[in-house]
Amino acid sequence: MPTYPPPVPLPDLQRYLKDVSVDANVITLLTDAINTATECVYTYLDRDYTPNAAKTDVFLGNDRAYHFLRHPCGALTSWKYYDSGGEETDAGASYLKLFSNGRLIVSKEKKFLSTYEHRVGYTTPASLACPEMVRHVIIEIAAAIFEDSKQGAGEFRTAPDTFTLSERHEYLLAPYRRLPL
Repeated sequence: MPTYPPPVPLPDLQRYLKDVSVDANVITLLTDAINTATECVYTYLDRDYTPNAAKTDVFLGNDRAYHFLRHPCGALTSWKYYDSGGEETDAGASYLKLFSNGRLIVSKEKKFLSTYEHRVGYTTPASLACPEMVRHVIIEIAAAIFEDSKQGAGEFRTAPDTFTLSERHEYLLAPYRRLPL
């Protein structure tokens, strides 16, 4: 579950459900539903719209001086690499520069050595915002999760991969999905 604030505030989900409950158990259940729905949608889209979230790209080097990050970068925080024996070398983020709107990092002096596992830590930009359509799909899925949890034994399904998006949701999210290269 994400530890950062989700893109959908609790009052938005309550308004959608027409729920005015102040019971702590219901509030917890609604919050868990939002977090699970957010994780489900972000996993489907293969991208994250959370501002200031800490991310780490892990990749094998290719003897080039550049790497395309999985998410937009606001600030680089670390660069470490590991040899085949697992020995860590802290190269430091000061050797890296950002280009292409925070998607491309280029090493000033060193290369991303092949046969080494590189880990580049960074935070997403503070200006990153979740599109309204994605937020709406998160609300709909969170509402379905909440309604499902009220049925039967009241079990809460926490694994995002146990939920399937409807064809309608897939259609709505299609413009925001990252295409595999």
